[in-house]
This record gives sequence, structure tokens and C-alpha cells, in this order.
Amino acid sequence: MSKAVRQTDKPGFAGRLDYAQTLAILESGDEVAQLTLAENPNAPGEALYYLARHGTAKVRTAVAQNDSTPAQADSILSEDDQEEVRAELARRIHRLLPHLSQGAKAQLREQAIAIVQALADDQTVRVRALLAEAVKNDPRIPRALALQLAHDPAFSVCGPILEYSPLLNDTDLTEIIAATRVSEALAAISRRSTVSEAVSDALVRTGDIAAVAALLGNPNAQMREDTLDLILDGAPSVESWHEPLVMRANISARAMKRIAGFVAANLVDRMIARHNVPENIARDLLLTVRQRIESEKVGAPSLEACEQTARKVIADRSFGDKWVMEAIDARNQAGVITAALGLASGLGLEPARAIIASRIGRAIMALCWKAGLSARTAYEIQQHVAHVVPNQLVTPKGGVDYPMKVDQMEWLLETYLEG
Repeated sequence: MSKAVRQTDKPGFAGRLDYAQTLAILESGDEVAQLTLAENPNAPGEALYYLARHGTAKVRTAVAQNDSTPAQADSILSEDDQEEVRAELARRIHRLLPHLSQGAKAQLREQAIAIVQALADDQTVRVRALLAEAVKNDPRIPRALALQLAHDPAFSVCGPILEYSPLLNDTDLTEIIAATRVSEALAAISRRSTVSEAVSDALVRTGDIAAVAALLGNPNAQMREDTLDLILDGAPSVESWHEPLVMRANISARAMKRIAGFVAANLVDRMIARHNVPENIARDLLLTVRQRIESEKVGAPSLEACEQTARKVIADRSFGDKWVMEAIDARNQAGVITAALGLASGLGLEPARAIIASRIGRAIMALCWKAGLSARTAYEIQQHVAHVVPNQLVTPKGGVDYPMKVDQMEWLLETYLEG
């Protein structure tokens, strides 16, 4: 081996090489010497280009890691048959980012875009994920590329873009929320540095528990009052929402009173302190907690008591939309309402209890229809009696009509009658 090769073989060698030394290393075929050359930040671009084509996999990986590797060599490496080579190029893609800006020279920009696009199209999730992590914050990448990565079916790829990319607008985000099958993607959107009211509403309507929890915990997530109301409808049965609800800024006194109706007493204390609640409102909140605790001590009516009350309501012909809404407002009447539904529908107590316990919006709608209630009341029963999570609520058609055909509802009820 030549002297030039032995010198370059020394660990940490990073000096400049003349043409003869470089040529000797390239012609030697010695992997150790070529590896050291590939790692050298002062290596000539032509040598790195040669090694990108002809080096061993280990050498090509080192070329991919070298910040001095020219774009022409990067183009070759982006199509390398070794995943590790492409992965290292994706890790180092930040060197190409300046060339992606509109101010870059046209040729350099085209080369950089072609390389980044090749990595975005890579069949290996790891390569695409490393690329996404490298470009997640950068506004210089093509918007089409950001959208491609945001729609990727692998969360390790779409997640960083959905959470951080400044290139995604509200329309992009709401479309992704509606279409994605990657559940973690919703929580990533909820954690963005800014979330608009429209995006918050779209996230809440999915009913995704993790996404809503992240949204509540995001101080920069804007939220309309009716969107918060939708969360509060499902919150009693979702404990992971309780603390972020209590600690969320700028919630109204009305919302606080609803929250006090289902969260732990110590969280109500924290809510009062967190929002510096005036004394008169604080008294009301604490009274709500005391009343709930006393009600829990007394306990919900027994099944027998619920049945007796329900039979009296049916016998007195009091059962109907007005009675149900008053019973919902009175609280702690879920058992009585359920028993009355079973009797009024003719299905019986056990099938009615099974339907309410299922928390299946369509089945609950069918039960209410059979009991002669309006679709609007059926919607309230889903929310406040069965505590159906928001994304599974079945809404009235046109705001007033049942959204299913009669034979569909009859079939649903038959499945519960059959056990």
C-alpha cells in the first residue's frame, strides 16, 4: 500500500489531500483508506462522487454522512440499494435545505428538490421518517412535499409534519382530520404551536380521546364556547380530560359549573385557584360539589326503585319528551329514565338497560324511537344518560328527524331482544 494510503488510514485524519494522494486511495480498493477519505470534510467533491458510485456499502454510508458531499453524489445516494445509505442521507438533508428556497440558483434548487422528493417516495418507512424529522420545521420545502409527508400512512412520517410544519393551513388540517386513519395523527395536530377554532372543532368532533386531551392541554389552541360544550357533554366518562379542562385558561363561569358537576373535589379547588374565581362564584362551585357528594353518598336509586318510579310515570301518562328533559336536568335519574324507556318501548327493562349500557348511538336512537320520543330528545339521552363519546353520537336528520329507516331501527332492537 502506498504511503498516501497509510497516512490517510490514521484515525482522525482530516487534512487536505492532493490529486495524487486521492487518486491512489481511489485506485487502491482499500476499504479502510476509502472510508477515511469518505469521512474527510476536505475530500474533493469528485472523489466523494466516485465513492458514492463505486464504494462499498460502508463507504457509501460515510459519503452520505459527509456534509461536503456534492448534490450530484447525493442524487446517486438517494437511489442507493442499501437502506442505511439512504437513511444517513435523510439525516443529513438539512445541508440541502438552503437550496430549496426560491432565492437559490435554479439548477441547485432543482437538484435539491429531486433528492428530497426521492427520499419522500422511499419505500422504507425509516428513510421517510428521518426525512420528515429533518424538514418538519422548514418553510423552504415545496408545499406539495409537506402535504405528501403529512398524508403518509406511517405516524413516524406524518406525525412530525402534522405537529410542526408551517406549510399546512387550516383547510389542509381539517381535510386530514376527516380522512386520516392514523389515530395518533389527530393528537399531533392538537399539539401544534397554534390551533385555530375551526381545526379545534374538527378535532373535538372526532371524539378521539387522546386528541381532545392534547387539545385541552394546548394553551395556544383556540376554541369556541360550543366546541367546549361538546367536550363537556362527553367529559364525565373520560377522566383523562378532567385535569386539562380544569387548568384550561379563559373558561366561563357556566363551563366551570358544569365541570364541577363531575370532576374530583380537589380538581374543583385547583380550578378555583387557577382562575382566581370571585368569591360568589366559588361558593356556587363548591355547593355544586357538596350536592354531588351528598347525592353519591345517598347512592343512585336501586333497580327496583327505578322500576317503581318508571311504572308510575307510565301509568300517569307523564312519560314524554318534557318529562325526560326534566329528569335529565334533575340529575341522578339515569336509572329511572332507562326503566321508563324499557316500559314505554315495550322491549322490557333488561334490553333497555343493555342498550343504554352499550353506549351505541344508533341503538339508543332506535330505543327512543320505539318509546315514542323525538329525535332531539334521543340525542340528549345519548349525551346525558348513556354518555356516548362525541364521535359516536348520532345526530337527528335535519335537526329534527330520526336518521335511520324504520326497518333498520326494528332490526337493531331485535338484536337486543334476541340477547
